[in-house]
Amino acid sequence: MTTASAPIATPTPYPTPTPYATPTPTTTPPPNANPAILSQVSWSGVPDNAPAGSNPYSEVSGDPVRPLVMNRPFRSVGEMGYAFRDQPFRTLSFSSDPSPDAALLELFSVNDYPTPSPTPTPSSIPTPTPRAGVINLNSRQGGAIAAVLAGAIQKESVAAGGPAFLLAPSPVGGTTANSAGTSLASLAIPGTNKGGLAALIAHETGFGPSFPKTERESIARALGEADQTRTWNLMIDVIAQSGRYPPTVTANPQAADLPKFIVEGEQRYWVHVAIDRFTGQVIDKQIEVVNE
Repeated sequence: MTTASAPIATPTPYPTPTPYATPTPTTTPPPNANPAILSQVSWSGVPDNAPAGSNPYSEVSGDPVRPLVMNRPFRSVGEMGYAFRDQPFRTLSFSSDPSPDAALLELFSVNDYPTPSPTPTPSSIPTPTPRAGVINLNSRQGGAIAAVLAGAIQKESVAAGGPAFLLAPSPVGGTTANSAGTSLASLAIPGTNKGGLAALIAHETGFGPSFPKTERESIARALGEADQTRTWNLMIDVIAQSGRYPPTVTANPQAADLPKFIVEGEQRYWVHVAIDRFTGQVIDKQIEVVNE
């Protein structure tokens, strides 16, 4: 028995590609064909890691754009700024406004901070994890911010004359920390979450735009794990005095009589209060007796 088969259709030929008349424009074209130069322009147009002509493959001079290999665990979520994104030689940006990567500061953390149950019981209350130096991004206390920044690793340089894997960290100095703290505290850029740290770094002037990206982002490495935006932390300075008025003061002292008050005893207290800015609830309070 024979069967008839349908004829094979002639394949449609592919169209001949038409060459581009002009190259497709880009927002920030690299200055030359070297892909490493792409790392020199950040999202806000500020120099990224080092001046043009850098050699990220150099194992001798410790070039600033050379990728940092962290042979250790992450110490802060801000150290994610060392990691490459899906572009040649471009790292995650925590120092530009807008930043395409700032949300990672809110999404990730290095330490696990337990969240209390809404209706806690003795068995459900988690063990608190101490967090030293936690500060609100919206703080107007430049000295407090500077205290967190001082001593953070500003540059993880390769040791001069040593092997490429031997790092010689350079910390943030006190002068630079004070300048950055004053600048961050003066910015009128309200932060609603940790991701707002990138915009603050982009506009602060303590380091300045001439600092390489990896050094400017020492602010993210210092504050990224020790900041928050939901809680107001207040310190109330209370001075309680006991004493008496002289006999010449009437039974109902007036404002003009206050300087006549004779102090016989005094005690000073510092009241530390944490208030949830969403609900107005006092989360925690602590009274510290000050002995002078």
